[in-house]
Amino acid sequence: MQEGKGGLSWNEWLALRKLEKEPSPLVISWGLSARQGKRPIMEDYHDHKRLSKHQGFFGVYDGHGGEKAAHYVANSLYNNFVEE
Repeated sequence: MQEGKGGLSWNEWLALRKLEKEPSPLVISWGLSARQGKRPIMEDYHDHKRLSKHQGFFGVYDGHGGEKAAHYVANSLYNNFVEE
């Protein structure tokens, strides 16, 4: 019997390679923490979107330009991303 990589038979090695190429379900655990500080309103923004069964889009936007700037960048970046 011929050996494949790692001491496996060629059939075992090929079966493992096939499993590696098949996509696994998207399982993501994530959390969020925000601190407003001394500003009168929260200027930062975060967003997440599920693109498909195996892809997600996550963004954290710093509101140095104000709350509207963070929301604008979040919407524009996502829209440009999905158009490409």
